[in-house]
Amino acid sequence: MGKVPEHLKYLSHTGAYAPKRLKLIGQINTDWNLCEQMMQIAIWGLAGFDYEMGECITADLSNVSLLTLCKNILNRFHSEDANTPFFLQVCNLFDECRQGRNAASHSLVLADESGFEVFTSSMKSGRGNLGLLPGPKETIELDVITNAIGYLLECFNECMCLLHDEPLPSRDKRLLPAYTELLRELRLARQTHDFPPPPSEV
Repeated sequence: MGKVPEHLKYLSHTGAYAPKRLKLIGQINTDWNLCEQMMQIAIWGLAGFDYEMGECITADLSNVSLLTLCKNILNRFHSEDANTPFFLQVCNLFDECRQGRNAASHSLVLADESGFEVFTSSMKSGRGNLGLLPGPKETIELDVITNAIGYLLECFNECMCLLHDEPLPSRDKRLLPAYTELLRELRLARQTHDFPPPPSEV
């Protein structure tokens, strides 16, 4: 895992992405940009920052740092609040959506000279070297990531309502743990499967 087989050394970008795949990746990234902003706004509200102060503190933080900061604020200053379990669940979904978005957005197509293709996701190792893992090939997996990020936006809207004591929007609460677990299972499936062999070896 993480090592590119010899038969996939040839890298091809042209003609590999179907229109639906491109559309889904675009939707994933557009919605994810909103999720990043909503996470920052949630942190400002939980920490009691005004807009200008909050923006100064969180503007340059990575998504992992935002996630850690949000959880630390919740666990240290809101541990007894009734809404904290929900906020922590939203953090968990944010993390899985983050990894799903990265796998979809940073995917490449490796192909041998016969045209045999495999979708991969570029990942940085601990030393900063680029490694490759099998990425989401089927558009149904991209559909799941797209829908999960869309649902995450709904959850962030509910977070805003809770922070400002506003009426809560309608939301199917069963989907929060369901989406989190489904994205986790898809991520683990990608990480535990090696690149497929060339057609002659299948």
